[in-house]
Amino acid sequence: MFHTDIQTEQAVLGAILREPVRFDDVFAILPRVELFQQPAHRLIYEAMIEICGTDVVLDALVLAQKLHEKSNLEKVGGRVYLVDIIEDTRGATDPTVHAQKVAEKARLRRLQLAGEKLTSACKEPGASSVAIIDSTERELMEIVETGRRREPSSVGSLLPEALQRIESYQQPEGREDRIMTGFPGVDKILQGFRPGRFCVLGGRPSHGKTQLALQIAEHAARMGSPVLFVTMEMPTIDLEGRLLCTISRVDSARAESGELVQADWDAIARAQARLQDSPCYLITWPGITISELRSLVRRQKRRLGIKLVVVDYIQIMDAGEYESRQVAVSQLSCGLKTLSVDADVAVLACSQLRRFDDRGAERRPRLSGLRESGSLEQDADDVLFVYHKGTSKTPEQEIIVAKHRNGPTGFVPMSFVYGRWENPARSDEMYDQQQTF
Repeated sequence: MFHTDIQTEQAVLGAILREPVRFDDVFAILPRVELFQQPAHRLIYEAMIEICGTDVVLDALVLAQKLHEKSNLEKVGGRVYLVDIIEDTRGATDPTVHAQKVAEKARLRRLQLAGEKLTSACKEPGASSVAIIDSTERELMEIVETGRRREPSSVGSLLPEALQRIESYQQPEGREDRIMTGFPGVDKILQGFRPGRFCVLGGRPSHGKTQLALQIAEHAARMGSPVLFVTMEMPTIDLEGRLLCTISRVDSARAESGELVQADWDAIARAQARLQDSPCYLITWPGITISELRSLVRRQKRRLGIKLVVVDYIQIMDAGEYESRQVAVSQLSCGLKTLSVDADVAVLACSQLRRFDDRGAERRPRLSGLRESGSLEQDADDVLFVYHKGTSKTPEQEIIVAKHRNGPTGFVPMSFVYGRWENPARSDEMYDQQQTF
């Protein structure tokens, strides 16, 4: 293991002993003892962490006593070594500079180990490339975080940017980063999807989640926002056919049964012209993992400038091996939220409601229906539900905004005609704002 620098590690420890007040600055960069390569330095730093977590003032005598209590004093070279690292590093500069160097060496060591682990895993009988890539990428992301120092910003320093953003919202061009759904009532509540936001679209099976997501994607693309639609259960040609029928307002059942008339074909021709140059991109990828999705989004954002990513749907993504399905979906949920922030895109992910909510005769979907799907409710910035109520003779539909991190909630009456979501009369209205879902 060649990535080590004993003198730099000594400089960090010596600087802390000379100026204990600098411990917190160093700890922000080196939060774990494993970041030191030398076993003796790990023991010393571990004792420092314990001491600085109390009201006791750190110095060489206190440190020696703590090490003695844990039977580690002789293992680190005794009191003599503690004095030596103070004296030998007296001319050292800012300890945070040395701490960054120690963190860099730790990253290199972990990269070397990750490479060896990767090589070994590839040689195992029955090795799965997908599982190996997923595991390696998770480890690489952890390595990236090693030694990354985060500092808070004062509210005063953030005021200019915050005020500028609010001022920009007052002008149409200041809201250009928002991706509208195309449904006035929903847009009035949400004010559109935004980069870095994660929205869950929930509903029961066969209640029109995919259709609504597809209509939102097509509208966003038509308004100039490139969209990546990732499906795990439908061939892209089926999605394309659904899009043609949706835009042309042709009943897809009649299309599949061969009952189209000339007026239908004329409408489909107009829909074809509208979709010809649409920046909406479809891909079918059964069992896609978060790592594969992250790579796909990054690549297509560089190539196509993707602003909205639609995932259909969460529960059939491949989360790898976890002790329970709930933990697996929680990992997927966290991964989708992280993707939206890291890639600076809006993410709209469909989710099955895994049970009925028995409260009330209407059995209206509620946020509690997501809790059996891990941390979806907590991770999502916004949550939408599709809801069919009424009877077969007098059907009624709603889009429910059950969670909205930046504003009100409510529900919007809708129509679902020939497999397409439609704006009914006065669809710009929103009802029961702040209703509990």
